[in-house]
Amino acid sequence: MNWSDLLQWEGNPLSQQAQVYEQQAQAVTNASEDLSDRANGLSGSGQTVTAAQQALRKNVEEMRKQAESLHSLASLSESAAKGAHEIGEAARTLDREAADKSIKIGADGSLDYVGKKGSSITDAIKIASDMGAVSDRVSAIQVVANELVEDTQKNIAAVESGGQPQAGGDAGSRLNRMKLPPKGASPDEVAKWWSSLTDAEKAEMVKRHPREIGNLNGVEATWRDKANRKSLEEDIKNEQNKYNKLEQARQSGNLSDADKEELDKTKKRLDAMNNIKATLDRQGKDGVQRQLVSYDPAGDGVLAAVAQGNLDTADHIGVTVPGMYSNVADNLDDYDTKATIMRENAEKHSNGQSVAMVTYMDYTAPQSVGEVTEINYARHGSDRLAGFLNGVDASREHGAGDAHITLAGHSYGSTTAGMAAAKVNDGVVDDLVQFGSPGSGVQDVSEFNVPKGHAWVSATDYRRDIVQGMGPDWDFGKDPAKMKGYKHLSGDVGAPDPDESYVFSKHSGYFNKDSKALDDISSVIAGKEPK
Repeated sequence: MNWSDLLQWEGNPLSQQAQVYEQQAQAVTNASEDLSDRANGLSGSGQTVTAAQQALRKNVEEMRKQAESLHSLASLSESAAKGAHEIGEAARTLDREAADKSIKIGADGSLDYVGKKGSSITDAIKIASDMGAVSDRVSAIQVVANELVEDTQKNIAAVESGGQPQAGGDAGSRLNRMKLPPKGASPDEVAKWWSSLTDAEKAEMVKRHPREIGNLNGVEATWRDKANRKSLEEDIKNEQNKYNKLEQARQSGNLSDADKEELDKTKKRLDAMNNIKATLDRQGKDGVQRQLVSYDPAGDGVLAAVAQGNLDTADHIGVTVPGMYSNVADNLDDYDTKATIMRENAEKHSNGQSVAMVTYMDYTAPQSVGEVTEINYARHGSDRLAGFLNGVDASREHGAGDAHITLAGHSYGSTTAGMAAAKVNDGVVDDLVQFGSPGSGVQDVSEFNVPKGHAWVSATDYRRDIVQGMGPDWDFGKDPAKMKGYKHLSGDVGAPDPDESYVFSKHSGYFNKDSKALDDISSVIAGKEPK
């Protein structure tokens, strides 16, 4: 849709056409009523009179249908007139505002800065920001204009073929929908807004706001994935360029101590981003869909959550939360492998229903023995995790329908998961599973917003997993293996890990493929009572 055309849009011609349709509809209605009176006024009896009455009444019915079609065309024209007026006004207003900022909008919607260019970085940033904002608004107006034309054409064709037009929002409401929700909007509010958009509008929002959409709880996973992949691709390119420049400076001996530190951080961030990409690319090898449902490159550590399967349609969703030493750069791929084992085992119990697994590494986990005693990692992580879970549930409620969601936390991640289970909205988490847990995150099972009888614990031989119950009760919560209200799963994790010390040799065994512990955890994820 050319911008120069939109500047000329007005509603009057369409409003006038709507009046013509209404006048025609009224004329046809009057004629049908007159013909109906004549049919009813025929006197006499016999086949000739009956046949005449039937013919006249058939004509009356056809005329009434014609009148209804004309009324529909009048309504469509009036709606299109309102939309055209609003779009034209929005285009003309934006054109004036852009000119005030020395920005010229070309006939095709392209932008050109025609003002005096400042010499400072601040001026350049301001110009770039203004042009970005104008470009976004131009795109939004063009999208809505195209949709108005397409919808109007489809509805006119439907009426002309004897069907009914589809109801749709006016242009003003569409322009409002094309704005991001206000900060602080709940996942349910976000999901309502997102579900009101057309696919074209959703695609445009991803194009314009990939970082916001990719991490906006309440947006469907399919679209979060599209947005996050777009951001990831851009970030890998930028980080690689930055790393190359720093590495060249290092090799030439022109690297300061601060730059050396920055080089190490850039390498770690680039490793994390490349590991995300490699994990997503596994889809091409094993045929299992991957979705990048959270991606946060801010700060020194890159955070992410990767799903196997489709969170928007899966019958069962398992969200695994790893603990100490887990981070995107070093072991996202390893935890994705563990998620594969758990998903495949859950599918054995699901009676053909679909299962999706999320490896949730969208929180900063402790990376040392010193850090693992710090409970704030779990507290901050549980806030993010609870928001994510509320978002998945909200997007499903406004999408394909409710899914069975299991929150499964291992080690320090079990404490994070437990705290999150106490913060999520009621009805979001259907089952909570904690294994190898230093603490439940609560003092009583009743604090969890999960159905009664749906808190589960798996605990192996304490002598080979001394992480269990290790955290102080007052901040880590009580040991779930010893708390009332939990249902106990098998603690048989299989053979100990020969590469670990004796007291930790079974701590990671809950993911062992053929273990009874894994089978029980997987049964819960599939919504089944373990046998």
